[in-house]
Amino acid sequence: MQKGKMFTRTRGVRRSNFAVRTLSMGVLMACASIAKAGEPFVDSSDGSATCPSSAYLVQMGVARVYDVDLILGDYSLLNDDVFTDGSRGKLNAAGYSIHDHYLYAWSYPHQTLARIGNDMKVEPLTLSGAASSSGSPTTNYYIGDASTADGDYAHYVYKPGNGNGSQLGLWRIELSDSAVDAQYSMRQVAPFLTENGSRKDLRIYDIAFHPTDGYAYAVDRYADLWRIDPTDGSVLKLADMQNNVAFNVTGVFGAAYFDETGALYFSRNNDGSIFKVDIGLSSDTGVRTYNPALFAVGPASSNNDGARCAAAAVALPEGDPGRGERNIDFGDAPFQSSFSDNGARHGILRDANGDPTFYLGDQIDGELDSFVYPLSDDAVQSNEDDTDGSFDRVDDEDGIQFATGLTAGSADNVIIANVVNNAGIADAKISAWIDFDKSETFDLDEQVIVNQSVNAGPNFMTVEIPADASGSTWARFRFSSSTMDSPTAGVSDGEVEDMQINITEGTTVSWYPSEKGFTTIAYEDNWPFEGDFDMNDLVAYLRMGTYSLGGNATSVHVNGEIAAVGAAYHNGFAIRIPSVLNSDIESHTLTINNKPVDAGALLAGAADSDEAIFTIAEDVWDYLTQGEEDNDAIIQRIFGGSDPLSTGADVANLAEDKVCEFYRTQEGCGGDIDLKFELKIDFAEGFAKPIQAPFDPFLFATPGHYHGELFYGYAGAADYGAPGRDYEIHLKNQAPTHLFQSAFMTSSFYQDYAGSVDASNPGSDLYYLTDTGLPWAIEITDRWNYPREFQDLLLAYPKFQNFVETNGASSANWFSASERDPLYIFTN
Repeated sequence: MQKGKMFTRTRGVRRSNFAVRTLSMGVLMACASIAKAGEPFVDSSDGSATCPSSAYLVQMGVARVYDVDLILGDYSLLNDDVFTDGSRGKLNAAGYSIHDHYLYAWSYPHQTLARIGNDMKVEPLTLSGAASSSGSPTTNYYIGDASTADGDYAHYVYKPGNGNGSQLGLWRIELSDSAVDAQYSMRQVAPFLTENGSRKDLRIYDIAFHPTDGYAYAVDRYADLWRIDPTDGSVLKLADMQNNVAFNVTGVFGAAYFDETGALYFSRNNDGSIFKVDIGLSSDTGVRTYNPALFAVGPASSNNDGARCAAAAVALPEGDPGRGERNIDFGDAPFQSSFSDNGARHGILRDANGDPTFYLGDQIDGELDSFVYPLSDDAVQSNEDDTDGSFDRVDDEDGIQFATGLTAGSADNVIIANVVNNAGIADAKISAWIDFDKSETFDLDEQVIVNQSVNAGPNFMTVEIPADASGSTWARFRFSSSTMDSPTAGVSDGEVEDMQINITEGTTVSWYPSEKGFTTIAYEDNWPFEGDFDMNDLVAYLRMGTYSLGGNATSVHVNGEIAAVGAAYHNGFAIRIPSVLNSDIESHTLTINNKPVDAGALLAGAADSDEAIFTIAEDVWDYLTQGEEDNDAIIQRIFGGSDPLSTGADVANLAEDKVCEFYRTQEGCGGDIDLKFELKIDFAEGFAKPIQAPFDPFLFATPGHYHGELFYGYAGAADYGAPGRDYEIHLKNQAPTHLFQSAFMTSSFYQDYAGSVDASNPGSDLYYLTDTGLPWAIEITDRWNYPREFQDLLLAYPKFQNFVETNGASSANWFSASERDPLYIFTN
């Protein structure tokens, strides 16, 4: 999990459907040299300054100024008190002058143009030449921008007319340094806009000047794109952009911005959608089509006005891949994922410590750009550190799991979304798309989940798969507080998870506990004695899938890992499929660590005992390697790095005493999991019996190996008290197999041995439990953090006793992270 951050965002109070987010002014000035209050945004005295990449948004009836990150639509409050003289009111017709690096906006309280410096305070300007008896305007302008043309030191404002008002139309305000006594001249360019010589009152709400061609551009409420000539007020309609896209681009667009490539960004007031359309540069040739795309989801408001330096790029950070810049999560499907493709991207919310607070699953990692499959982090993981310019990647596609397979023609495909919401966001939601037609595009009509509200923890939802969809394809899931009607574009928070899926025709798959999750089975191998009750003598992670056709099971797949062995005895591991006979099975295969091994069903010879039992390993130690600390590590752990031992022999003896005896249960004895297996079982044609996971995984004594003094006198045991396959341990109240020696569950068998606590009573269907109800095997439907070696389960998880004594009525979450004592837990 990456913990780096560019900044920390805190959620504020909702006002007018707008969440105020606070950031320091340091974000705004990150690319500028230090300047005093009221000075330009950049110090251009040496001629080398570049424009800030931020977009600036003015909102509210009492003006507030925000910084907008166009990449994500993220925004932060820069100043909610812009007036220095106690005035209250709007700012509008805003623009950024690339000539002097000030913001300019029309101040409604002062009815004049105002200049705004790096302190975000309004400085009203004195205008001359305006058409009024006093020489000052008597109206307010809400459309405007600063010119970007070489030598054109001017700000333009516009107000459409409803009559013959003398102050309506397009006006030019001179910003040249030659203004005498700070008198800024204002003259009318045209009383109204014209199209082919005829008056044209456009339904526009902001304009933006192109970085190089000298024209202003605007999008009207009908999604028509217009070019405006500031020299005479003539307009040219370039496109009806609504005809060029399948989604809605109409509305009131109160903020417009350009970037250095000639791309126009325009923001819709009512929902904050930021669209992008490529206008191109003046040097471009050929006929251009204007196809807008949703670029990000930003702030919504009834009153918007935007300004931005048109000479600045809208681009991802370059160069340093340090943790501070990896604050965006990208999709990693082989299409619609990279930034150049306007791929799906989410800002990562973090707390003050840099830890993520709002995401899916167990992990989320930040990236400089998408690692498109097959280079995605779920396919290729790096263990390198940041020192050489690389960085760790983790498989963070772990928040979406499939409780069933995906079946064509079914509306009952169950998906589990595991949500982490430590940010306290009330309006979290999920949207999803599946590329049914395999066109390598998530089409709008392929959306299968539409902004479904979700809560912290697991959320169950169903998706419908068309009857004509089948085979391998890609799915995209997006989690955010923003409304997400597009599989692409940026949003300010949450996570995007892409995954390859397989859609089957007619066959359904039920996964236990889920398509990507694991359940834990943990054993204490001293039955019928309590032992140390650390419940780590054998720990297995299992995932089981049942494939069915027409309601009948056709096959079973079991994926598993042996996670820990803290036992002095040698044990085997097997799985029984209850209610299934060996004769019901057509074929089966077992692979361990991707290599085929024998998985013959165990038979007792009697027809009525033909149980389907599959041995994973007769001795799990055949596949495991104990971790072992070297001498330096032992000294470091015990003595803090100092060496108080007098001789090398002392050190060697210490090392001999401290070597790892077990597998992944002792401090310093961790490592990767050594035994991973997959069991596939195909049933015979016509098989029709209920199959219910988690089936019956069980531990048995490895034949030929000692398993306790109790078995010395047992007639069936080999030398040294080795009961072999006659000895089994199952989950509480699960009957043993026909291979188990039933005599072991009679008190007469162990009456001469003190310490037995077994209270099994087969006549009452009670198996493998103590008189207080404690088991010798437990199941937790997640990857469980088990106790360290020799640490009692009841110390590690104190509420387990109450859970058992109440038969699960109380302390149902006894196994959760919040209920455990980390002092007694094994950490790898």
